[in-house]
Formats: sequence, C-alpha cells, structure tokens
Amino acid sequence: MNTIQKSLASSAVSLIWILAISAPRPAMGETGKIENAQALLEEAKMNELERKIAAKQTELERLNEDMNKARQQADGLEKSIGKVGTAVIESHGHLDQLASQKKRLTEMLELVTLRIDAEKTKVEGLKMLGIAQSKSLEAIARRNEETDLKTNIGKAEMSLLSPKALPIIGAADGQETGPGKQGNPTEMRKRLAKVNHVTFTAGAAAREAMVAASAKLQQADAAGARAARRGSELGIDEIPPLPGEKDSLDLSANLPTGGNLPTKQGATDKKHPKR
Repeated sequence: MNTIQKSLASSAVSLIWILAISAPRPAMGETGKIENAQALLEEAKMNELERKIAAKQTELERLNEDMNKARQQADGLEKSIGKVGTAVIESHGHLDQLASQKKRLTEMLELVTLRIDAEKTKVEGLKMLGIAQSKSLEAIARRNEETDLKTNIGKAEMSLLSPKALPIIGAADGQETGPGKQGNPTEMRKRLAKVNHVTFTAGAAAREAMVAASAKLQQADAAGARAARRGSELGIDEIPPLPGEKDSLDLSANLPTGGNLPTKQGATDKKHPKR
C-alpha cells in the first residue's frame, strides 16, 4: 500500500470517530430504545462508510495498476524509440554504402564502355587489315602475272632475232623454242597493257586499304590508351585484361612498301625491253 492509500484509510477512521462523538445523546427515559436505534444507525453508517472506503480503495488500486501499466508502456516505447533510432542510423549507413557502390559501379560501367568501344574499333581495324592483306595478295599475283608476261615477251623477241631457233632462256632442258603458246610479241604487248592497268589498280586499292586499316588500328590503340588512363584515374584495377590482349599493334610489317606493290610508273611502263 502506498502513501495515498494509507492517507485515505487514516482519514476514514478519523471520520468514523468524529461521527460517533458528535452524535446526539437520547433522554434518560428513552435510553433503551434510543440506544438500539442509535446503534443500528451507527452500524448502517459504518457499513456505508466501509463500502465507500472499499470502493475508494478499489479505485485507488485500479489507478495504481493503470499507472504501473502506463509506466511499463512508456518504458517499452522508450526502448522502441531507441531501437528505431538505431535502425535509422544503420539505414543511413546502408544508404551511404549503396551510394558508394553505385558510384563505383557507375565508374566501372564508364571504364567498361570505353574498353568496349576500343575493342569494337580494334575488331573493325583487324577486319580492314585482313581485307587489305587480301588485296595486297591479289596485287602481288597481278604483278607476278605482269612479270611473267614480260618475260615471255622477251623470250619471243629473242627467238625472232636469233638466226636459228635457239632455246629460250628459262625453258625446261632448253627445249622450248619460238613464241610458243603465248602468241607473238605484238599480241603479248597488247595483253601486257591490260595487265599493267589491272596491276596498277590492284596495287592502288591494296595501298588504300592498308592505310585505312592502319588508321583504324591506331584509333583502337588510342581508345585503349584512353581507357587505361581513365582506369588509372578511377583506381579501378579489378577488370583483368582479356586473354592474349596486347597494348598495341605493330603495323610496320603490314604496311605496303615500294618493293611490295606496283607503282604507277611500273604499271604504265610500256617500253620495249632493250635488244
């Protein structure tokens, strides 16, 4: 029982004594009846007072119970508020981590995009290089055809100048004589003019294709260098290089030279060989 309950109980007892003392006293003649009625009245008042005190006690107990429940609820809410605050702090930390991851992934996406562009350019350059090499091979074949035709013209002209049928230089066992199946020198020179034009055209196309391929591969190298620099700036090293990937390509061996492909002067040279 707390202080409030003790105070109410003490007040109730004091009230009973006050009522008992202040009650009017009966006359001497009516002492028996009055005492009986007075006792009944006092008993009724005492019962009523006890009921009021019990009701007040019950009310106080309920209030005390409600107060205890309210304290418990407040304590629970305080704990819950603390947990919510901790959860908010953790969520802010998670947001910071996710923002950092997003930034890192954005940077990696930028770097991967640069590398994809560099690889695409490299693939285009390699395809162009393959086409250029095929054209160079075709130009060499045309040049060989031109050289072979010039050789046959020289053999035929030497055969016509000779007083007797002489073996043509380069013939198997020295048995081949005369103009042979290639025709006479005049016909072969007509064919040579056409072959010269075809050879020159093939050589020019091969050179142009090789220059374009070289430029495209140089662009690929520059794009790869930009991607490498950007990766270094971002501090991203976890993207490993592709298997067999090289930093740059050496195109010097693939570029056309003066001795590899025919020039315009060689292709248009129609002079007769010296006799």
